[in-house]
Amino acid sequence: MIRSIVRGFGSALPKRVVTNREMESMVDTTDEWIVQRTGIRQRYIAGEGETSASLGEPRRGRRSTMPD
Repeated sequence: MIRSIVRGFGSALPKRVVTNREMESMVDTTDEWIVQRTGIRQRYIAGEGETSASLGEPRRGRRSTMPD
């Protein structure tokens, strides 16, 4: 039987924040429409060179660990 154990967890967000107001200039929508239907007011978008690996790298040594 294959067994897995979670040894830690972490989180990171891309630096770029895109608000609904910015989205209004990119697509035909409004802040009110987005919030009413999704509840989203802003989102984080990965920039050039930002990947899940690059976002996780600075956190690697400072991870939150769970007790054994």
